[in-house]
Amino acid sequence: MGTVKLFKAGDQEFKQVPVATGALNVARIVEDPLSSDLGAGVVEFEDISIPWTLNYNEVFYILEGELRFRTEDGVTVGKPGDLIFIPEGTTFRYEAIGKARAFFALADTTKHEEERAVFEQSLKQVRKPEA
Repeated sequence: MGTVKLFKAGDQEFKQVPVATGALNVARIVEDPLSSDLGAGVVEFEDISIPWTLNYNEVFYILEGELRFRTEDGVTVGKPGDLIFIPEGTTFRYEAIGKARAFFALADTTKHEEERAVFEQSLKQVRKPEA
């Protein structure tokens, strides 16, 4: 039988991800060993554009600012209160002009470890967001 786990807002530990421009801070809250098949946390983007291709389904709930997802088909803009679903295999850029903060949840964390190596390569392609 499981136990309900509360994570207080003030207890989130953000880790700064070193990037060439802008800022990226991530608080991974739900991950192994707590859950082997679900990941979740809060992410802060600031004046940044990061290329990415998802290896899993992911959702973002925008908490503050505007978070953009730029694909070859156009730009989807999420504002506070909006929920964005991104299916596995989608190639896009995370973009924020100014500061954006969002809750994220992803499925199938078995792919999350292989994603971390790809993430390192994506960080080499960080740039300022397009206007």
